[in-house]
Amino acid sequence: MSQNSYYDNYAFYDDNKVANGYDEKKVRTISNEAAVKITNVQLAYGKHQVLTGINMTVPAQSIYGLLGPSGCGKTSLLRCVVGIRRPDSGHISVYGRVPGHPDSGIPGPGLGYMPQEIALFLDFSIYETFKYFGRLYQMDVKQVSERTDELISLLNLPNKHKFIKNLSGGQKRRVSLAAALIHSPPLLILDEPTVGVDPVLRQSIWNHMEMLCRELGLTIIITTQYIEEARSADVVSFMRNGKLLMERNPIQLLTAMRLPSLESVFLKLCQLESVDDAIDDTVVVVDNNNKPNGSHVNQSFELTERPAMGEDVTRDEKYVYHNDGQPVASNHQMAVQNRPQLLANKSRFSFIRRIGALNWKNITGIRRNLSMLIIQFLMPSFQCLLNFTCLGPDPYDLPVAVYNADRPAIMSDLFLRALNNGTMALTSYDSLEAALDQVRAGSAWAVISFAANYSRLMQSLAYDEVVESIPKIGVYLDTTNYVISNTIQKELYLTYNRTATVMAELAG
Repeated sequence: MSQNSYYDNYAFYDDNKVANGYDEKKVRTISNEAAVKITNVQLAYGKHQVLTGINMTVPAQSIYGLLGPSGCGKTSLLRCVVGIRRPDSGHISVYGRVPGHPDSGIPGPGLGYMPQEIALFLDFSIYETFKYFGRLYQMDVKQVSERTDELISLLNLPNKHKFIKNLSGGQKRRVSLAAALIHSPPLLILDEPTVGVDPVLRQSIWNHMEMLCRELGLTIIITTQYIEEARSADVVSFMRNGKLLMERNPIQLLTAMRLPSLESVFLKLCQLESVDDAIDDTVVVVDNNNKPNGSHVNQSFELTERPAMGEDVTRDEKYVYHNDGQPVASNHQMAVQNRPQLLANKSRFSFIRRIGALNWKNITGIRRNLSMLIIQFLMPSFQCLLNFTCLGPDPYDLPVAVYNADRPAIMSDLFLRALNNGTMALTSYDSLEAALDQVRAGSAWAVISFAANYSRLMQSLAYDEVVESIPKIGVYLDTTNYVISNTIQKELYLTYNRTATVMAELAG
């Protein structure tokens, strides 16, 4: 690629403005303050490189469109911005503070986040939704009430006592946006807020975002896969395969590249990158007099001495520059200017108030669904009643045959008396075979037999004497019914333990 080939194709010419639909009135003047500044950020998940040398600057009080297909790294980049994930290298600052620093409020009340899905409590009213999120941010009732009235007026919401489940899709999305704004955060991040909505609602959302920037001084970062809708943003950037291809005002970008749509611009940038690696770290910025500015163009471009948006301001970051090239306040001083006042309160015991907010939410949900509460209380009782009705109570008076050859039957009688507690109905037989015949005939569930020397052996064990064999109780079970056989077996074990304890006490 020749030295001037890029400018030959995409230079700025005054006579092309009308032909390409350029209108200077549509380019809103934005602040020179850097709300979010990202410098050479690298991030990898294992061996997979997700972000490669990202340099990005989000001007304060502007709408910044982060564009790119799914899987290009948009979400990973935002996770780094909100402090959920730390980059492997590079630097990120939000209003002059590093995310995760105690004074930054990020993650936390320092930003508002609107997810792609409508994550609202459908059984809550609009005011209850705002009250819940306000209590999470430790706002008092008066502040929540005032902000509710402001947001309802600002976003054209219906009556604050109307339930979320009765709202239209567009109203739900505006309530979700208002919930992210309840504590007046200086930075608002919207994750594909227009996905799956009709064009009218999409335009309405963009109108509301422009109003928030204009009237509240918010900085908005919006991610979207719909590239064309980002025409309304103040600055757009294109991401592909973890790289930031370009960062620029969309109207000026279309004029510069003489292309009819942002999709065509994105396609052209991808082609340039693929063919000749023409855009390595390509953040291109246009200043107010429509002159290209920045050293993030590839090596064939003529570099300027002034720092570009998205690039290091200076090595020590002592000064930042207006578009006229004159240094202004320090980076931190500039970050504090015009920052919206945060309504969230900070306290050492903030977790107590957050727990209180969660309890209030649960109690409100229960009060709103008393029928479900009644069912939760009655269901266990109903299940127990159903179980007893279908299965019945514990088995009792189970016929059991007994053959006792023990003489004298001291210990065996003690065991049988302890066993006869209503669970089993015992019947004695003269021989083991006769007792077993009762089980075979189905007249008894089990046979219990004692050997002839059972009592003598048990007494010898009680006095720690040496015995020739271990005394045993023979048990023959009919296992065709698991519940009954298990009941008999359990009762025999418990009875044996009781009699053994009594014998130990008698023996001293």
